[in-house]
Amino acid sequence: RPTLKTHERPGPSTRPSTRNGGSGKGRREGLQPLHGQAFANVAWKRARRNLSKRDEGIRRRIDLIQDFQFSSSSQTIRQSPDGRFIAATGTYAPTLKMYELSEMGMKFERRLDSEAVDFLFLSQDYGKLAILQADRNVELHAPYGKHFKTRIPTFGRAMAYETSTCQLHITSSSGDVYRINLEEGRFSEPLSSSPSSSSASSSPSGTTCIATSPTHRILSVGSEDGSLNFYDTRISSSSTLTPFSTLNVSASTSGYGFATNPDPTVTSVAYEDTGVMLAAGTGTGCVALYDVRSSKPVYVKEHNHGLPIHTCAFHQASGSVLSS
Repeated sequence: RPTLKTHERPGPSTRPSTRNGGSGKGRREGLQPLHGQAFANVAWKRARRNLSKRDEGIRRRIDLIQDFQFSSSSQTIRQSPDGRFIAATGTYAPTLKMYELSEMGMKFERRLDSEAVDFLFLSQDYGKLAILQADRNVELHAPYGKHFKTRIPTFGRAMAYETSTCQLHITSSSGDVYRINLEEGRFSEPLSSSPSSSSASSSPSGTTCIATSPTHRILSVGSEDGSLNFYDTRISSSSTLTPFSTLNVSASTSGYGFATNPDPTVTSVAYEDTGVMLAAGTGTGCVALYDVRSSKPVYVKEHNHGLPIHTCAFHQASGSVLSS
């Protein structure tokens, strides 16, 4: 009579245990199980990735940043150099809001003592910020909040940061360009703008906009009389406190534009990444494109509405100049 062979079940001593940190097949060493909201976020992101691979409409969908607004108005907006964050200032009350693009939402917001005129990212992310306020104060912010606060003699209008010398340059209504050395923690002697030959007044006009060349360390400052002054920041001497060259933008754009009351003010200036091309916006609604090796504009673009140019910038991917 044939007999059936049976397999013996392993006893307690031979059974693989998964209790108290045992190494079972179902659990990997060093991984912790996900519970609650963490598990839901991982599952949602995985489902969305799988859906985007199959549905073309999902891939083409535009996602909006949540809470990307202010109750009254907004003044300035900038993107961090690493491209991960967007910061904006607005009212009311005066507020700075930081948004994280990977999360498509607001990371934090901070109340300010006064309205922000301009602000800059001093680092690759939001770790270091400089905020120019309407009450003549300049605030330096860190991840934990406001780190330092100082005051400039006259009202500021725009800022630019020179990374090689750690100098923060601030244009003002008096015509001087104030400099704060962030490495030494003190003010440096301000840059003065000499009167332009096209100006009827002998007193220096106010400075309105500022930009630094990314390759040559040349500082360009626009003024109310239509001139664009250039300063060499590579040499630390008294001769560098005055411009070594001046570009008459108002004369180059004369006869262009649709403004009823022509305003010669240089309202915006921007450099290309190579430092060769320069764009200057005027109060008559014109944008002049220059090669820094020539005083004549390569091209002059007219805005048909006749309003002053607010901002001009280079879009490197398309090789275009954007202006508004």
